[in-house]
Amino acid sequence: PPPPSPPPPPPPPPPPSTTTVEVAARVPASESYDGAAARASLSRSLAASLDVDVGDVSLSVTAGLLLFTVAAPSQAEAATISATAAGALGTAAAASQVLGVSVLDAPDVETLDTAVSPPPPSPPPPPSLPPLPPSPPP
Repeated sequence: PPPPSPPPPPPPPPPPSTTTVEVAARVPASESYDGAAARASLSRSLAASLDVDVGDVSLSVTAGLLLFTVAAPSQAEAATISATAAGALGTAAAASQVLGVSVLDAPDVETLDTAVSPPPPSPPPPPSLPPLPPSPPP
């Protein structure tokens, strides 16, 4: 009889999740925030007001919108960051003062929890076929 097949591999661990807090601030579209110095200054200002590492803050700029994404190590930490942001940036005037630029209205603060996609499973090995018996001579 053939040897027993090996047990199936254990299921993969659940994918790690990434929790982020997004802060979207509407700014005058006529202003430019594209320079590296301007972006660094904005990120530093937000990081300082939220008491997070500036390395955890990323910024994307489109006409009339500054979108900050703050990485959080856990959902609990994200909730704290979100609450701090809502307090520190709760009005256009407060957000303008924190960021050092003109903000048109109170920024939107949103917590996002996204699962990181695991790598695709490896394909199963090809089935092993028994060797063919030699064909009889004609």
